[in-house]
Amino acid sequence: MVSYFVTYNGLPRDAHAFLAYYARVHVPILMRFPRIRSVALHPPDRLDRSV
Repeated sequence: MVSYFVTYNGLPRDAHAFLAYYARVHVPILMRFPRIRSVALHPPDRLDRSV
C-alpha cells in the first residue's frame, strides 16, 4: 500500500463544502490512475476557524 498526504495552507471559507467538492471531483480523477484500487480521505479533526 502507498499513501500520501496533501496539506493546504489556511482554511477554506466553507470546509465541509471543500471536502464534499474534493471527494466528488478529485477522487474520481484519482481512481482513473492505473492500479489505484481505493482512495481513503482523512479530513482534519477540526474543520472550523476557531482555535
